[in-house]
Amino acid sequence: MNQQEWSTFVNGQIWVWKPLDGLDLAVGERAKWIGAAKFGAAMAAGKPEAIAHVEAEKAAYAAHFGVEYS
Repeated sequence: MNQQEWSTFVNGQIWVWKPLDGLDLAVGERAKWIGAAKFGAAMAAGKPEAIAHVEAEKAAYAAHFGVEYS
């Protein structure tokens, strides 16, 4: 699949995560859906979009590569 954006439904609203350029191409589809969920949750919580992108990428990398962030 060559999808470029992922949608999620959080608190009654649809959020669309389109990863920024530079996301590792090895990150799989499942990890990107997890990133989208994190992006939606961050946006619904009122966080700035830049922070939501960082949180989404961290979640995607953690899901795909098994890394942990402190």
